[in-house]
Amino acid sequence: MPRPKPLFVIGSKRSGSTLMANLLNAHPRVFVSHESDILWILYQARSGRPARYVRHPLDSELMMDSTVRSCRRILDALGDPPTREQVVGAFHRVQKRLMDEYFHPPLKQRIKRAVLKAGKDRSLPNLWRAFRQQTELPRKRDLAWTGDKKHAQYLDPDLQPFIRAHFPDARYVHVVRDPRGAVASVMEAARKWDVMPDYFRGTVEEVLERWAIHEEWVLRMKETDAGAIFTVRLEDLWREPHAIAGRLLDFLELETTDDFAAQIPQLIHPRDPNEKYASFALPEVARASRIMEIYGYGSGSLQSDAPTGATANG
Repeated sequence: MPRPKPLFVIGSKRSGSTLMANLLNAHPRVFVSHESDILWILYQARSGRPARYVRHPLDSELMMDSTVRSCRRILDALGDPPTREQVVGAFHRVQKRLMDEYFHPPLKQRIKRAVLKAGKDRSLPNLWRAFRQQTELPRKRDLAWTGDKKHAQYLDPDLQPFIRAHFPDARYVHVVRDPRGAVASVMEAARKWDVMPDYFRGTVEEVLERWAIHEEWVLRMKETDAGAIFTVRLEDLWREPHAIAGRLLDFLELETTDDFAAQIPQLIHPRDPNEKYASFALPEVARASRIMEIYGYGSGSLQSDAPTGATANG
């Protein structure tokens, strides 16, 4: 059986990549892990297994450490240095392991999910109810696509040559969000999260500059790999979920299924994701203004209704 093709969800943080990964995972022939850092891990092992894997400069170590712990035997089996086939093989074995853990979690993970599902009412009866309501998801077979969602990390110009050399047939789903919402969400996360990328602690100007840099990296990729990148504005996904999902499946050359279509309204609720940040004002940053113009984000209201063509490749 042929291996599934590599698929990566990219963009800037707090732009809707988790929603996109959940939408992709609703299809029976797709699996996208949630920030496994697998390409960054394999990149570090390209010249020989490191004594210790270190976090990417644009990220925290949280998810990377989790993947290394879970997949240590797979990583330890890499050559020193590994061949191209060993790198590609390790990628697929890690993805399969992560998929099995995601759809059939161990008891500890099921308890954590029950606590989250119970919300503020963490009485014993409610926790037990939330735990019992969890059902094992059906195993995915005959995968067409597998990969990871990792924002700007997989856009990193230092990492891109490694990705192209080992995964030349990869495709990318790029999610972009009005930077007012994206930057405001980063600033909110910085106040609430214990673990976060270093740049989250910057000023509004610095976070906006970082948003623009990440989106410039996407545009640079499109200069050579336009046909491999599907861009969607988060606002369009919320406004036209079925239409955008249909174009997404066309891009991946997949057929829709009744179950996939039924999950769309459960995943994407009819509300404006930027509404809570409506009063947030952005400073003037020239490189960000250029990106905003490209994707139809005007300088006035938070969400633009201007046609952008952003759901097309390129």
